[in-house]
Amino acid sequence: MFSSALLTVLFTAAFTVTGLYSLLRFAALTAGVTDHGDRVAELSHLLMSLAMIAMTWAWSGGPDSASGILQIIVFGLFGLYFLARTLRPTGGHHGRSESAHHLVMAAVMVWMVAAMAVLRGSSGMSGDAHVSHGSMTGMDGMSAWLA
Repeated sequence: MFSSALLTVLFTAAFTVTGLYSLLRFAALTAGVTDHGDRVAELSHLLMSLAMIAMTWAWSGGPDSASGILQIIVFGLFGLYFLARTLRPTGGHHGRSESAHHLVMAAVMVWMVAAMAVLRGSSGMSGDAHVSHGSMTGMDGMSAWLA
């Protein structure tokens, strides 16, 4: 997705580290090794890391593709879960601020997939994600759009 192989490798490494950390935390919580943490939050971070690796390599599509629709549904459900926890009087296991943080992260994942077509400068992402048609694509396009 990046025009730079170095950026692709660096982002892949960064998201692999965050994904492995979340996987280890999720496994420890599930096995009962620790009770300090939240399985749902760790699972959401693991899936976010995997989705970001897929985006980095252009393995996932925008909102008009099956993978994009799946991501919008999954991260939308996580967002609803964390919204409910944020609105609870006690805020849930981690408290309101932590739940709100996870809510924002889920919302950003939904936004990234939904906005991918606009950020790429096209009406959708159907077809080969590597074809630029003379315009910037992927994260390069996002960088230019945000600048």
